[in-house]
Amino acid sequence: NGVSDWVPLQSNLIATLHVNFVGELDEEGTLTGQLTLNRGGYNASNKRAAMDGFNSLEEYFEDYEKKLAHMSIAKPSVENRENCEMLLGEKMNIEVTNFAIMDQEEIHFNPVVYGKTDRNPFNLATRTYPVDIGSKLQENMTFTIRVPEGYTLNQESLESKLNMALPNRDARFVFNVSQDGAVVTAQVLMQINKPLFLPEEYFDLKEFFSRIIQAEKVSLTLRKKA
Repeated sequence: NGVSDWVPLQSNLIATLHVNFVGELDEEGTLTGQLTLNRGGYNASNKRAAMDGFNSLEEYFEDYEKKLAHMSIAKPSVENRENCEMLLGEKMNIEVTNFAIMDQEEIHFNPVVYGKTDRNPFNLATRTYPVDIGSKLQENMTFTIRVPEGYTLNQESLESKLNMALPNRDARFVFNVSQDGAVVTAQVLMQINKPLFLPEEYFDLKEFFSRIIQAEKVSLTLRKKA
């Protein structure tokens, strides 16, 4: 007796993650610094729900540290936990022992301190139904690391760059490494610009994430100046 219509169940909010790390690598291979995380959209709501699953933030960060077995956390704090109109912020001091491999006159390390994609969510050989991601995604990560004096990245490390996009820029990934004096900077940008991918787009999406994993596995090499 009424009128009906199709309603697209798509979120216009972008699930965002902004990661910023500023720290220092010593000659023993230990990394120390401050890690700042800001989340918006579904990323923020999922993280707020995770925090609500603990009796206190202390318990939350204790569990968080257990999951990051390679990293110790100190002085953690949270901003805008109750204000859903604002980005959810986390800030903490971290220390990572054995972050770098010291090899005589060389130092080897992976600059992606946090948020590395190490598993492809798309493992099927073929897919006959759409991929519904839920919302658009955007990750923007910057890692600024002061390295020991007298060390510079070799040419191969400086060429560890990748800039790729799917057709129609439905997804995009940028990885860049640079050095200015004693400071090495790695920048990572990942965007998924539509929430739904059709079965015929599945292989491209799977390959897209495979290349992200390979790019973020990079091992940079610092060599001591003669």
